[in-house]
Amino acid sequence: MAKALTTDLALKRLLTSEEYLATWLRCGYTLAHRRTYLHRLVKGTLSTGKKEEILIKAGFSVKMPTTWNRPLK
Repeated sequence: MAKALTTDLALKRLLTSEEYLATWLRCGYTLAHRRTYLHRLVKGTLSTGKKEEILIKAGFSVKMPTTWNRPLK
């Protein structure tokens, strides 16, 4: 069984690992996109929505949806 990854770790693996390069290119992204998204991920400027969009397009699936707690009144 595959180990679960956090969103950031899964995306970093997709953007840096050579084993995912072919997958990345099959999704219609370029190497320039890969560099740009990695830079934005490291800088913390890549939105959660964009991270999830990229991972889903690359064939990753969500193991557990994000849950939220309401603030105390």
